[in-house]
Amino acid sequence: MKIVELGDVLKYEQPTRYIVRSEDYDDSYEIPVLTAGKSFLLGKTNEKDNVYDNHPVIIFDDFTTAFHYVDFPFKVKSSAMKLLKEDSDRADLKYLYHKMKTISFDAKQHKRYWISKYSKIKIPLPDLATQQAIVRKLDTAQKLCDLSQTLIEKYEKLSQSLFLEMFGDPVTNPKGWEVKKLEELGTLERGRSTHRPRNAPELLGGKYPLIQTGDVANSNGYIRKYNSTYSELGLLQSRIWKTGTLCITIAANIAKTGILMFDACFPDSIVGFTPNNEMTTNLYVQYWMSFLQKIIEESAPESAQKNINLAILRDLDIPVPPIELQNQFAENIAEIEKQKALAEQELAKSERLFAALLQESFS
Repeated sequence: MKIVELGDVLKYEQPTRYIVRSEDYDDSYEIPVLTAGKSFLLGKTNEKDNVYDNHPVIIFDDFTTAFHYVDFPFKVKSSAMKLLKEDSDRADLKYLYHKMKTISFDAKQHKRYWISKYSKIKIPLPDLATQQAIVRKLDTAQKLCDLSQTLIEKYEKLSQSLFLEMFGDPVTNPKGWEVKKLEELGTLERGRSTHRPRNAPELLGGKYPLIQTGDVANSNGYIRKYNSTYSELGLLQSRIWKTGTLCITIAANIAKTGILMFDACFPDSIVGFTPNNEMTTNLYVQYWMSFLQKIIEESAPESAQKNINLAILRDLDIPVPPIELQNQFAENIAEIEKQKALAEQELAKSERLFAALLQESFS
């Protein structure tokens, strides 16, 4: 089997001519705007000139070495990437893409990597027929992952649609529900972290879960895990919030929410909401806020980073349907979440299968 450098079988193109002129994106537009980073799809543009259409292609972030396989026309936001195409006489692009997934690379320095280092990485290159057989096997496994992911997304959309069906648009309030200030429906309190610096070593490493804004933003509605803990000293300058508390971020990630699934502490960049159970539920407030999140974020003042204060949250107008209807919504969501959890289990199984096949194919 031949050993080749990636740069021998992947030729790059600079993306300069495909850079979008305006960042005025809208979902109604046709052309995707991509980044090679984690977010991938930044939005859609109505600019139809200089669209990259020589797909499939690998888009490669020159600074982080993140990459994606793209098989549709697109534009890009910046020049901080390479567009990689295969030498089709010797290599299958999808094979190279899968092989790159197995490469461990340290990209801690802020520098461009493709030309200087990454393209020089050596890989085994079997004959073209063997490459294509490996791709077919991995693509079949990937389809199982995609099916489960699509089902999860359908359940998420179903939950949003159910809210609109039962309560109407929370911005325009077409059903004419009574409107109250959010502070009238329960207690809003900022988290606590009085010690400075906040990350002093003696505050951390104990048994008390510590939730940060990123944990809330990435929770998908329910905070089930944590990455930090407080020590006894850390707890003394904070407090514990009970399971079921609705966490709302007010700094960096604005108006993102998650319901605590365990007792935990959190800093003053997060607000805890405890409902008056005779008037509302955490779940209703959470879904209501999900429709307003972008509005709240766009109106947030920005200094070093965007943030809102407790007064802004307390003063928000919220339609208040009958509590019986809110409880019915919660019961329906619980059933949807059960089905979604099953789909997530299937996704996890499919991802493990894919990982095993990937390792087997390139070991």
